[in-house]
Parts: sequence; C-alpha cells; structure tokens
Amino acid sequence: MEPDPIDDAAQRLIVGGLAVPETLVGCSEADLQQVEDVAGGPLPAMYRRFMQRMGRSAGDFMRGTDILFPHVLSLRRSADALLRDCGGAFTLGATDFIFASHQGYQFLFFDRALGDNPPVHYFLEGEPGPRQVFLAFSDWLRQCIADEVCAT
Repeated sequence: MEPDPIDDAAQRLIVGGLAVPETLVGCSEADLQQVEDVAGGPLPAMYRRFMQRMGRSAGDFMRGTDILFPHVLSLRRSADALLRDCGGAFTLGATDFIFASHQGYQFLFFDRALGDNPPVHYFLEGEPGPRQVFLAFSDWLRQCIADEVCAT
C-alpha cells in the first residue's frame, strides 16, 4: 500500500530539516469552510488534506510564498488583478483556485472541477498565459519539498 502523499510530505519536511512536528499546524474545519466559501465550492481532496495537515504552518516550507491560511483567502483577488494589469487574453475560470502566489507576479492554481488530485498550472507575469507544470497537486508538493530539501 502506497503511503498517504500528505503524511509522506510532512515526514519529508521533518526529515529534511524544514519542519519539526510542532511547526506543522493544520487548518480547522472552520478555516477550511472559509477557503471553500472563497473558492466557490469544495476543494479537491488532496489539497484539502494538505490544508488539514499543514495549512496554517508548514515550518520553513515555501517561506516567502503565500500558500498558507489565511493568505490563501485573498490570492484569487490578487491573481485577477495581476491578469488585468498584464492585459492578456487569459482569465481564470470559475472553478480555478489559486493556492500559491509569490511576490505578486506569479501564481500556481488548479481547477477544482478536475478531480481529487488536479493538475497544477503556473502563471508568470510577462508570459502569454499559464502552463501546466504538474499532472497532480501531490506531484507538485513532492517536487517542491525535494527542491527545498536539496537547497538547504
């Protein structure tokens, strides 16, 4: 049986020195309800598990990038503003959910309607539109942790 990707991610953060158990703090059900209210509907199961496990604090993982609660509540608004400022033809769909933003010029998102572990897309200011960068949220999480552990 394959390990749960979120539990595996938490363990790799700890083993890699990016977190200790006490710095992995999940969102409450009330927090998650706020996120789903802003998202306009249910979150994909894999992302919801990530938020339940480490959605309020993930140690030093992704430091400098807005990925945690309550910051995720305002990411869609910021992404829409960036897209307007860029003046391109791309706009986010109703079920697109921004789960990470870095310095206001790039963001990551998935389409909530594409299953429990949806593909991840990346938008960078100056590019004509987003591109798919991972086949699944869990793949993105695994690779980001591996990259950050190697960088420490």
